[in-house]
Amino acid sequence: MSMNDERPGAAAGMVRDRIEAALGLMQPPAAPVAAVISRGRRIRLRRWVAGAAAFAVAVAAAVTVPLLAHLPGHRVTPVTRPTTPPKVTITPIGPHAPRDLIAAGTINGRPWTIRIVAGPTLQVTGQPFVALGGGADGTGTTSDPWSTVEAGGGTGYYLAGAVAPQVTRLSLELSDGQRLTLVPVQHRIGARGKVTPWTGVVLPRQLKVTKVVAYSRHGVLAYAIPFNGAGQNAIIQNWLRPGQQVPGRLVRVIGSGKVSGRRWSVTVHRGPWGWCAIAAIPGWSGTTGCWSSAGREGPIMSSGGSPAAPWFAVAAARPGVSYVTLTLSNGAITRIPVVTVDGARLFVALFVGKPRIASWSEYDHAGRRVAGGSGTPAWARQ
Repeated sequence: MSMNDERPGAAAGMVRDRIEAALGLMQPPAAPVAAVISRGRRIRLRRWVAGAAAFAVAVAAAVTVPLLAHLPGHRVTPVTRPTTPPKVTITPIGPHAPRDLIAAGTINGRPWTIRIVAGPTLQVTGQPFVALGGGADGTGTTSDPWSTVEAGGGTGYYLAGAVAPQVTRLSLELSDGQRLTLVPVQHRIGARGKVTPWTGVVLPRQLKVTKVVAYSRHGVLAYAIPFNGAGQNAIIQNWLRPGQQVPGRLVRVIGSGKVSGRRWSVTVHRGPWGWCAIAAIPGWSGTTGCWSSAGREGPIMSSGGSPAAPWFAVAAARPGVSYVTLTLSNGAITRIPVVTVDGARLFVALFVGKPRIASWSEYDHAGRRVAGGSGTPAWARQ
């Protein structure tokens, strides 16, 4: 009985021992904390190395780009910086100034002067000019508030001329917003000439005169809007009174064609400056003639006698004329149409080389000859 009772207990113990041994073999390994920490350190190390490499590349680029700019074959686009507009000042002419001095001032601190010398001739000195001279009104009289001569050279230009007696000062508005005040200086032309007020200004090319206002002792006398087209600077031709209606602006081609295989044209610009004709003709491109009213008759502008360029003339016809004919010395007859632009009757004559004109005629719209003569007409004379 006792032997049979012990066998089942012994068998159960043996089974238990085997299960525990098997479970011991299946215990999980320790958590890989050290491995994770080591991997994190490697990640941080790689990031630090990458950041250091990027910094080194940036430093190398900063050093290399200026060096490449000086090496042949390498171009680096420079950084454009805004430029400061030129600063123009006017120096008052005191009672002890030289007798021939009519204006003085500075451009960016560099002095300029305008004097009237014998002739009379305007003599402009200083930056941006060196002894640049120009013509002046020989009598020193004017019906306009300011009768200007405009000329330029190098990087600048000047405006100067006689001033009407009732004008006490002139205000110039420039394209960059600057305002200049010119006070006329009394000057006598010659020993017995009339004493007349004069003034002028020197300006850099990049600054345009957009408006001129003439003042008397009682206020605004008149104002002018200069013409600044086709490379010209401040052609002052038309003065407007306060409250006067300002003419509208228009552009019209009054003549065009081909000469020696090249195209040419003459364009009229009408606006508050009055009327201006601009030539786009080989050898004469940019030549400009201005006048004040549509009612003008006769010559407006013409080319010089250069044999290397075409000869041309722009003129205003009298009322009723529809076309003009020129008979040349070789018998050829040229017909020139008259173009009407807002009341102005304009035409352009153009030839290769200046021809000798034997006779001329003017005709109305019905083909009737209304005027004419032999030789060169007045509008075509130099």
